[in-house]
Amino acid sequence: PLLIPSICTLDYAAGSDNFKMLECVLDLKNDDNTPLVTPNLITLCGPARTDNLEMFKHLLTIKNQDQTPLLVPTVGHLVFAVDNQSLNIIEFILNLKKSDGTPLVCPNIEMLNSAARKDNLVILKCLLAAINVAQADSAITPDQSTLRCAYNYNRLDIFKFLLTLTKTDGAPLLNLEPVSYTHLRAHETSLHL
Repeated sequence: PLLIPSICTLDYAAGSDNFKMLECVLDLKNDDNTPLVTPNLITLCGPARTDNLEMFKHLLTIKNQDQTPLLVPTVGHLVFAVDNQSLNIIEFILNLKKSDGTPLVCPNIEMLNSAARKDNLVILKCLLAAINVAQADSAITPDQSTLRCAYNYNRLDIFKFLLTLTKTDGAPLLNLEPVSYTHLRAHETSLHL
């Protein structure tokens, strides 16, 4: 043949919501009847970027010869979904469980900070809910870096929300750190005048 599909063809099909192309490439076999192209973890990034839950789930149904799942979402896929604000994929990944019932993937502080920077309160709350369900006394909570992200990117709703969070004893989770007048003026915009 003049052209032979590659993993790039498969990744493109997955990222562009082209089920026909995906199935066509997956059905191609080598002379020894092994698949010509096999999806890999990068293949899951396309639907995670475009928030295409149907394609994401479809890729997870592909099995190895021993019938174990070929692809399993990782923390990297969750980071990718958070950075691209793909709420459907985020919720789906956060609900996946290991065989022992624990979450397959747990959010981390970088994801909380990304949601704060992107001004996505819905995603931030979704991540916090997953943390609370996963671990009662989680070591992963919004911290001063999350508050700074909201402040530095002028995300007022996120900033206000973070200040309402409390510890189990009712004390504020985050406190405002004092800053200099010069620092405040550096963040001033025409909206503040």
